Order: sequence, then C-alpha cells, then structure tokens
Amino acid sequence: MQYPFAEKYDASDYIILNSNINPFGTSPLALKAISENLSKINMYPSREEHEKVKNQIVTKMKREYINVNEKQIVLGNGSDEVIEFFIKFGIRKFKRPKVIVGDKTFAFYEYCARSYGLDVIKVPLKNFGYDTEKIIETAKKNSPCLIMICNPINPTGKIIPKKELEDFINEIPQDSFLLSDEAYFEFAFYLNCKDWRGDDYRSALQLNIKRPVFISRTFSKAYGLAGLRLGYLICDFSDEIERHISPPFNVNYLAIKAGEKAILDIDFLQKTVENNYNGLRILESIEGAIPSWANFVLIKVKKKDIYNELKNNRILVRNMEQYGFEGFIRVSVGKIEEIEIFQKIFRKILNQ
Repeated sequence: MQYPFAEKYDASDYIILNSNINPFGTSPLALKAISENLSKINMYPSREEHEKVKNQIVTKMKREYINVNEKQIVLGNGSDEVIEFFIKFGIRKFKRPKVIVGDKTFAFYEYCARSYGLDVIKVPLKNFGYDTEKIIETAKKNSPCLIMICNPINPTGKIIPKKELEDFINEIPQDSFLLSDEAYFEFAFYLNCKDWRGDDYRSALQLNIKRPVFISRTFSKAYGLAGLRLGYLICDFSDEIERHISPPFNVNYLAIKAGEKAILDIDFLQKTVENNYNGLRILESIEGAIPSWANFVLIKVKKKDIYNELKNNRILVRNMEQYGFEGFIRVSVGKIEEIEIFQKIFRKILNQ
C-alpha cells in the first residue's frame, strides 16, 4: 500500500489545517535548546542524555496521575519508529503472521505490518469508534500476534471510554500483544479535566489491567516537534527492545535536546491544549462534525469538491477519501483566528 501523505505547501499565506501539527510552532525552550546545541551535531547523543529525557517523561506523567519508571521507556525516531519496534518485538515473540487493526484508522499500522510480511485483518469501525466486541471475537478466531488501536482514534477523534477500554484489554487473548497509541493523549487528558463529555477518557496506563500493554506517545503534536521526530514506547519489555531491536543511535542529538526542554515548558503545553479546547468548540458547531477528543475534527460535507474550493481559498484540510471516508474532510485545530476564517469560508462555499 502507498502511505497517504498530507499535501504540503511552503507558502506562508496558506492556513495549514491538514496535518494535526501544533499551530503555535515549537516550544521556545526547545528552540533555545536547539540553537544552543547546533555546534554539537557532530556528536552522537549519549546514553546519559537519553536518560534525562526519560526522567522528564516520568515526571510529566506523574502530573497526569500515571506512575511509570524510566526503565519502562524506549525512545524512538517519532512514534512511528516505536510502533515499528512493537511490531518487530511481536514477531520475535509469537512468530504468527496476523495483525488486527481498526479499518480506516491510522494508516501506519497497516503500512508497517505489511512491510514485514504480516497479514492485516481490519475490523470495521462502529459509529466512528472501535467495535471492541468484534475485535475480541476476531482475535479469538484468528490468533493474531498483535492488535493495534489508537485512543483517541485518528482520524475520527473518538475514544474508547474508560470502562469499555479496561474490559476490552482484559478480554483480549493472552497470547496477543496490544498496542494503545496515545499520540493525542495530552489533548484528551485536558478535555477530560474540563469535563468535555463527562469523565470518560483514560490512558490504558491508568486502568486496572491484568496483562502487559504497550503504549506509544509522541512529541510531534502537543509539543510541536514533528520535524525532529521524537516518540516513546512504554512497556515492561523495554530492556529487551533496547538490547535487541532499537538501533543504538536512532534518535538524533537535537531531538534529544529539544525534547528534554519541551517537556519542561508547561506554559506552552497549556497554551496549546487551551487553544485546542476553544477551537474544537468552534469546529464542532459546524453541521456534519463528528465530536472529537483530539486536535482535529472529521466533518461530513454535502459539497463534493469542497476540498479543492478550500484550497483555492488558501486553506488546506485533509481529503479523507484516501482513508475510505468518502464525502468527509478532516480539519486540524489551528489558531482560533485561523479556525474562524475556515468556518467563514466553509459556510460561504456551502451556501454558493
């Protein structure tokens, strides 16, 4: 399969709402760290520098009421790489060729699994969310080595509510590994604290789980480091993954330095998630919007060519036909003024 990349434009007069990136750019603390360390990029990042970032992640997660230790964390070149670590680890352990994913969810799961020769079983979504009962039924029937979900779900923005998630994880066959991709955790965590739609969202790490679970997270979204590529995997097999799967210098020096400081910039994170909360309220007022817990909204549109008409008005959104959502666009939460411009032009196009 070909990976469905977002359309890229360098022109500064475009409003970019198609890649779920941070509309405020990058943390000033991270930018300062990058500037201060540019002269050192001839150096390989040390193990001690890796450990500093891991320690900062542990401290950050304590603020989210999650207890992990640095020995459970594996750093990667973006969350894509740690998802690949998970796939390679599952192949080593179970040597079975089947993987289960949700149909029309994050394309990288299928893309990466197929690159290792695995058979991908896609379970259809139900009302834009996971059909957890069907996934369990499919797993018991097919004995997959791996099951991969994202929570919140890309591209629908839905979540698996906490009780359903806990039951789902505990009912999956014990001889399959589960990955819960939490790339949009920071946004959902804040929305949950704001009582967005009730107290319904939890990380899998916050639940009463009776089996090993793998969690992937990223610095790309809330922390604005998409271009540097920094992600991490949390699991009880991190030592084995680091010794046998992860390359020794997989994360670049500037990503390490920027990540260490970005995670300390609580003001920048707060600004980002507050803007997202307010932006979602605007986007979800649009007819056809699917309620979201992430930093984007999936919208069913009545006008077939609205993607190109928005592009002609210097606004880029994601055309979701390539994901199998015909008649839908996905709109990232930009700055409030960008969202207001989008809303105005969107409604103008529909009324023409």
